Amino acid sequence: MDLKFSLDASNPLPLATAGAGSASPGAGSSGLELQVSVEQPSAGTDAAAGGPRAVTVVCEARSRDGVSYARVEKTANDRHPSALAAAVRSVLARAGATLPEPLLPAVSCVALALGGAEAAALVALGLPVDSRAEGDAPLSAVDAALQARTGIAAGTPIRLAGSDAAA
Repeated sequence: MDLKFSLDASNPLPLATAGAGSASPGAGSSGLELQVSVEQPSAGTDAAAGGPRAVTVVCEARSRDGVSYARVEKTANDRHPSALAAAVRSVLARAGATLPEPLLPAVSCVALALGGAEAAALVALGLPVDSRAEGDAPLSAVDAALQARTGIAAGTPIRLAGSDAAA
């Protein structure tokens, strides 16, 4: 018996859906948003061994219609802006590497929820921050150095999570 299988990377399956999502961002979504947030590590995890100030930085690539295409995590040993910045850069790079090639250019926004440390983490990444940004206005944008590290296009806006820029 001769069985042949073909895995087509151009049609990735989503990790989870909030309904009947498609395998790639469709007409109902205007691209992917990389949602970066911090979580306290739960007891008994490797991250919990990092100490009481350790946090887990999570990046999830989600379409506007709720389809999750990638989720990655990185532990930061404390909440210092440089530690958070390193973890943010790492999860953005890992999410970019996890996304199949046709989806990486679909990233339209990076949304940060770092417990009030968003601006400090962006400064630690070497990015200029618009301290007057309100609502859905971007705090910053991906620069050439961050693009080289993550694959996310330079100029992609970085905003606070919770503001709905594309709705």
